[in-house]
Amino acid sequence: MVLDNCLTDLVLGNNIKHNPGRFEKKKDQNSEGDDDEEKSNRAAAPMVTRSKTKKDNNIKEEEKPNGKETKDNQQKPTETQRAIQKELNSMLEQDIIRPSTSPYCSPITVVNKPDGSIRLCIDFRKLDSITEFDNEPIPQLEEIMTRVHRAKYFSKLDMTKGYFQIPREENSKKYTAFQTSMGLMEFNYLPFGLSTTAPSFNRAMSRTLQGLPFVASYFDDILILSDSWKEHVQHINQTLETLGKANFTVKPSKCMLGSKEINFLGHVVSHGLIKPDPQKTEKILNLQRPKTKKDVRKICGLANYYRRFIPFFANIMAPLTNLTRASFPNTVIWTAECERAFNGLKQAMSSNPVLILPDLNKQFVVRSDASSKAIGAVLLQEKDGILRPISYVSRKLLDREQNYPICEKECLGVVFALHKFARYLMMRKFLLQVDSKVLTVMKINKSLNPRLLR
Repeated sequence: MVLDNCLTDLVLGNNIKHNPGRFEKKKDQNSEGDDDEEKSNRAAAPMVTRSKTKKDNNIKEEEKPNGKETKDNQQKPTETQRAIQKELNSMLEQDIIRPSTSPYCSPITVVNKPDGSIRLCIDFRKLDSITEFDNEPIPQLEEIMTRVHRAKYFSKLDMTKGYFQIPREENSKKYTAFQTSMGLMEFNYLPFGLSTTAPSFNRAMSRTLQGLPFVASYFDDILILSDSWKEHVQHINQTLETLGKANFTVKPSKCMLGSKEINFLGHVVSHGLIKPDPQKTEKILNLQRPKTKKDVRKICGLANYYRRFIPFFANIMAPLTNLTRASFPNTVIWTAECERAFNGLKQAMSSNPVLILPDLNKQFVVRSDASSKAIGAVLLQEKDGILRPISYVSRKLLDREQNYPICEKECLGVVFALHKFARYLMMRKFLLQVDSKVLTVMKINKSLNPRLLR
């Protein structure tokens, strides 16, 4: 069996993280070993290859080159310069960049990776300002999760330097030119930092994998979902073959194969369940009191990613989000209310919240509520005879909305909930639960407040 040998070589030969013993037991003695080894090496090669997809850049015709206006005058530390030099030499060797004579140029910026290495990025803001916008939609986590609830086996593939696998059209390479100590360079492949790079890469991945209904992709992260082990082995092989035909490669050290629980996009996903990544939760629990608005925004940004796990998140976070208003000073004035909100966030995350994944074949239940300063709702479904949460939503009330009578706030909460959960509720029957008797008679009582009826 070609498939099993390919997987075994892939796992054992490249030290991919995997479910212990899962793939080793599957090796078939009658498989064609030489062909399989060639396939596995092609599919998992760590070096960058070139996909058949090409990307052009659409620059507004009336705009002029930005070379004279953009100069990199920032002095960088010696160690950073050495790291940049090393990265540039590596990119030249791999043909990712080449010397340029372009009238365009943009400055270099450096991002430090967790492993201590650097990611070389270019500040393309001026180029972006004269580049036509790419409307390719970005995948949403909610859309991906609607496909996951039945899966029992998961594998995750990570592309090898994903952006650098897609060549640029020859006539668009000049736009990506950037300044270095080695002279002007330009990209042969998709660069980090350009506004059209992410949509272009996502389009390439979507079109490559569109014939595989068991695959969900988010840029260079590919999730393979299967209901049974036999199917999963077949699905992995099909995915690798499809990527191979398109000249895409994956990075073995970042792949995980054949697991019943997997980390995907900052969440731990298992059969029918999803929860926050424990490492991300630990970061929130270890947060220090903010001193500036920038610190507060970082806290809010990190916490906001997991707001779907926290009931009335907006109500909890209100004292902190208020600190980011323009009328507040840049240096944070920390109050007892802020401290309660900060501790409330940590307490909510430390409770190890777990949500179920939506099942489109079951009835949904929507439960909404309102407080003096916020509205919120939860989407639920029955699992093992118990109503379990799928997602929480909430928002702060506007100043004028805080003056509404409680029945109008409750009604506003219902409208908000139906809007937020529309993807699950449209064109299907669902149960709405509210704790306001006024709302239950709206359909038959036409003399109610016009705002309520609207």
